[in-house]
Amino acid sequence: MEHPHDEVRQNPLLGPKKDFPLPGDVTSDFITMSLPPREPAIKVYKPDTSNNISIQDVLNASELSVQRDEEFRPESFSESHVFDKCEIEVKFDECPKLLRKDLNRMFVDHVFTSDSVCVINIAQKSIHDMVAWNREMETEREALNESFIHTAKDVCELIQKEGYWADFIDPMSGRPYYGGYTNCSLFETDERYMKMGFKIEDLGCCKVIKHMKWGTHVFVGSIFTEAPTESAVMKEIKSAIKEI
Repeated sequence: MEHPHDEVRQNPLLGPKKDFPLPGDVTSDFITMSLPPREPAIKVYKPDTSNNISIQDVLNASELSVQRDEEFRPESFSESHVFDKCEIEVKFDECPKLLRKDLNRMFVDHVFTSDSVCVINIAQKSIHDMVAWNREMETEREALNESFIHTAKDVCELIQKEGYWADFIDPMSGRPYYGGYTNCSLFETDERYMKMGFKIEDLGCCKVIKHMKWGTHVFVGSIFTEAPTESAVMKEIKSAIKEI
């Protein structure tokens, strides 16, 4: 006589019994045989508690002893920018109304909140006449342009650190150095420079800017800022060129 328990088969919901995993409640000697113990592939070592070092101990051991050099004094702008007063002229001009109305189109990334905008014009005397083009003149012009950009970047950075807006016109492109692209350009031969103490001479084939002293032996670059002319940062810049 068969016992009712003998008819029990695998439960379709719970799955096969652990001891009889195969269909028909069948098992295998291989499944039930015991395998010899095997060392794990990754060995786990217990920490040595005899000489524990805490994270704080590590941090304390790595602290650096820093001492201030009392003799160190960073260079001021006037010390790091020594101008030759025979070859450069720096003027602080109120932005002319003729130019002021176009600033929003020139500096498209900036919203002007003040009607007072200062233009810092840096004029460098050139060896070659800027009227007649030649290889030597072009080489000097590129060097003067590089010199202006180097100084203008430092001036703008100094002003911006004090919380004021400042940007300058790249003389080669006629467009803002930091600002976004615009079709409104300003070259040194623009007649609006006549409102800032320069002359523009029309030679028929081209125009050229003229300095009151140096004539056409000049290269001009312009920085624009909303920093008040009597602010501390502007006074620091002026002190660098006060004898020019």
